[in-house]
Amino acid sequence: MSLLIALQFLTIIPLKLKNYSGARMASSAAYFPLAGLVIGLLLAGAEAAFSFLGFPALSVAVIITLMLALVTGGMHLDGLADTADALMSNKSKKDMLAIMRDPACGALGSFSITSALLLKIALLFPLGSCVKAPALVSMCVVSRWSAVFQMYAFPYAREEGKASPFIKEGKPRYLIVATLCAGIILFFLLKFAGLALLAFICLAAYLQGRFARRLFGGITGDTIGACIELCEIATLLYLNITTRSFLCVIP
Repeated sequence: MSLLIALQFLTIIPLKLKNYSGARMASSAAYFPLAGLVIGLLLAGAEAAFSFLGFPALSVAVIITLMLALVTGGMHLDGLADTADALMSNKSKKDMLAIMRDPACGALGSFSITSALLLKIALLFPLGSCVKAPALVSMCVVSRWSAVFQMYAFPYAREEGKASPFIKEGKPRYLIVATLCAGIILFFLLKFAGLALLAFICLAAYLQGRFARRLFGGITGDTIGACIELCEIATLLYLNITTRSFLCVIP
């Protein structure tokens, strides 16, 4: 049940689960990496299919990047855009939190979405064929884990919000389970390079969370979404740097 709630919360998969408690919703955080595994396997399957059909590598990178945005309903990109708009407003914490709740997307928000999509395409395209499937799965797993990490590492900046049940009803064991799940999957895919990736993303998520706490007084659903997007990019960057040593040579 908790895994299905995680999938419903993180994707547009129409599971139609209703009437579950805040505690049950909070428990689903333990399965965020497994939900990321499902997303990653969908992307890896699509990447293999399009490559088999002879699509150019750049076209496949574009399709997969857009498919990821579609599967997640653009939720994390929206969080990135709202965070960027608030960040550059030069207003008080209260006003910045209000800006993040404004459904309108400003110029910097639009720029941040475009930049995130282009960076993913640019970083996915040069990866060797034997790297792309583990890269896609690892990216989705570890970035969803980063959201769970931030929920326990930083205070929530709002009284109420979409992410508040995870903060209020969360238990340390959910982070432990999520970390074990992510660690096992990453080790299976990338061996010790996967564990190094988990440590790298932990550092990235911590620094981004510290920055959000300083600016906004804590994390919000939008800053968590921004963290997921940034950690996806950081994962692809990490794999572009390390694949020569750990996996296979980039053409």
